[in-house]
Amino acid sequence: MRWPLVRRSVFDRVAAVAVRLESDLATLRGNLAAEREHLGTPAEPPLTPEEAAELWRLFRERRCQHCLGSHARACPRVRELSFHPDAKLARVKFWPDGQWSADGVLWPEDLPPEPGESEAA
Repeated sequence: MRWPLVRRSVFDRVAAVAVRLESDLATLRGNLAAEREHLGTPAEPPLTPEEAAELWRLFRERRCQHCLGSHARACPRVRELSFHPDAKLARVKFWPDGQWSADGVLWPEDLPPEPGESEAA
């Protein structure tokens, strides 16, 4: 049996640091929002229709075939991938619902309304 490239204890420490950093980042974002509200400055200006259209284009371009969201790293919903000898995808095992984190996944409902859709509705 071959040993993994990273020992489990090292991986666990790195994962703990990542969780702590995410928590710290969420706290800092909350503090920033409170400060902006206190100063009376708007959080962010609304997107122009061109910016919203570009955001939707990028979302569709990077949409994951497994979770239907968009993310920068491997799909958090996928537990295991198996491949044929010719490197084609053979099987996908998913984590059960509620056992995978959707943190870092951009969903369509997180995006602003798509330009042109509000006029059609």
